[in-house]
Amino acid sequence: MKSFKLIIAGIVLAIVVFFTLFILEMAKTPKLAEQKHEHEKIISEAKVAKKKLEKFRKDITELNNLDSYVKTMVLPDEAAVLGVIKEASLLAGKDGLKDPEIYYINPDRPASAMQGGSINLNADLARSMGLAKSKAVFVSLKFKGGFVSLLNYLKDVYALKAAFSVEKVSIDRDDAILPLQNMYLLLALYMY
Repeated sequence: MKSFKLIIAGIVLAIVVFFTLFILEMAKTPKLAEQKHEHEKIISEAKVAKKKLEKFRKDITELNNLDSYVKTMVLPDEAAVLGVIKEASLLAGKDGLKDPEIYYINPDRPASAMQGGSINLNADLARSMGLAKSKAVFVSLKFKGGFVSLLNYLKDVYALKAAFSVEKVSIDRDDAILPLQNMYLLLALYMY
């Protein structure tokens, strides 16, 4: 009988220990759930940070590509500028513009800008365009043509792969040459 009581006492003790351990483990479950939630939050923040990092890398690559493209557009020297001027003069005939007159304007003597019609020269143009290291070389163009020819010419000049801006466009109607008009352009080409 003594051994029966010992067996029952051992079973009761085992049940009490089991329930105590069960209750202790159940108490840990909310803490584990809270830790799991914190870890999931950290993981989701890391995923968001990874996406942002990938976007920044993509933006940096795009900006580097754009910087390289702009550097190819800025002309290296006056010989390249003269090449672009020559190509621009050939395009005038291709686009149906008559009697082209092209003047290279010396930036040191802006009074020569008056040759192609009364055109005002903006000497600080390169700095205002954000091209602080570059130098603007101005070209004055005078020709006769129609408005559509002028648009086609500007589209073709834009395709020359040179950094430039159209500073002034002037169109004068002349009854003696209708349907054509007298046209004046001032282009600023940029070089280092």
